Amino acid sequence: MNGQTHKAVTEALLAAFPSRSELSRALLFGCELRLNEIAGDGIPLPAVVGELLTYMNSQGVAATVLKGLLRQNPLNPKLQSAVALVTGSPIEVTTPTQESTPTVSNANQKIHSVHRMGLLAVLCRALKAPREEVEGFLDELIESDTTYKGLADIDRDTISDAARATVRGVKAIQINNAVKVLQLFGPEIKVSEKGRLNIVKNELTGEWEVSSRTTDAEDGTLYKAVEFPKPIVGWYDEKTYPMGALVDDNDLPLTSEGIESLLQRNYQMGAHPWWSRNLGNFSVVDLCRALKDGKQPVQIFKILIDPLSNFCLREQDCQIFIEKMKTAVPKNTDAPSTTQSFEWTRERKIALRKALTKLFPSSSKLRTLVSDSALNTSRVDFNGAEESIAFSIIQEAESAQKLDKLYAVALSEWPNSTILRDVRLA
Repeated sequence: MNGQTHKAVTEALLAAFPSRSELSRALLFGCELRLNEIAGDGIPLPAVVGELLTYMNSQGVAATVLKGLLRQNPLNPKLQSAVALVTGSPIEVTTPTQESTPTVSNANQKIHSVHRMGLLAVLCRALKAPREEVEGFLDELIESDTTYKGLADIDRDTISDAARATVRGVKAIQINNAVKVLQLFGPEIKVSEKGRLNIVKNELTGEWEVSSRTTDAEDGTLYKAVEFPKPIVGWYDEKTYPMGALVDDNDLPLTSEGIESLLQRNYQMGAHPWWSRNLGNFSVVDLCRALKDGKQPVQIFKILIDPLSNFCLREQDCQIFIEKMKTAVPKNTDAPSTTQSFEWTRERKIALRKALTKLFPSSSKLRTLVSDSALNTSRVDFNGAEESIAFSIIQEAESAQKLDKLYAVALSEWPNSTILRDVRLA
């Protein structure tokens, strides 16, 4: 490998695997090599790559290793070029995961907080109103689960009513401006580094439009597209679920945290700390998917039954792992509901927030409520006042479609609470 090729391969590996854990995982499952046996700990990633290249050259396995790494990141153009350069032949890559890569329309994404803040500033100019009044206007139109499509579907009369209800002395021309801005607004709208949308007013025509510039005229920073959360592909059924979903249509947990919690609670099994030290980003979800699909079984079983690892799963445990997962949370359509479901209007969510703040007056009590409601505690902000925490809890419960569950658990703690029972009357 000459100097030019060495440089190209180094740049390709750094681009394709921008962290040690990603490179370690790719080596393990693409080449059955352990990075910690090749490169020392605690050194910068470029040095790690350098030691890997030294190993490949000394063992005469450069082409084989690079092809194995390419299978783990087959769409990276720099890695493709590097492999072609080393092997001297064009690259043909088969990637079975391409067909199952989840795609969702960003129109169905919830409105991103960065977009909402930028839209607030634009509407302040369009409505010629102070920030507080425009915030009220947006609150009338956008709730925590409102999508871009949902906002686009709001008719002109509703927008007009919201403006007249929240913006003092608003004029028809200002409402027209707001309607035009909202018509232009969508998931494809870009944002500058200082949070300004590329929706601008053309001073020559007086019309609102999407700017053709690549940088913002006022703050001078580059416009960039908003990055949306990626959907989750269920390890068991391969269906696509929205970001934040905790269980699939079979009531099986989608996240590593959910699987570990389930196993520890039902089977006294769980992930040993050795897991994260040796496999980096390879998660329990990855294990479930790999075992179910029969992918890389030799490498996985070798890891799991390594006598030096003290890992908690034995070979026979691996073989029944999926069956246990399938039966861990069986559906029970005959189970009685603890509370009758009803529509969670904005007023009811506000009433619930006030009730939780009063009945669970500390972050520790609210944390216990979240845990008992089977919500993801890592997605709830427990900093700040109790009312702020309650607001975050309700947002997470709504995202996970567990508001009924949250309400039922709160009622079980306070069965005689008038303020809690009155929530359904709000």
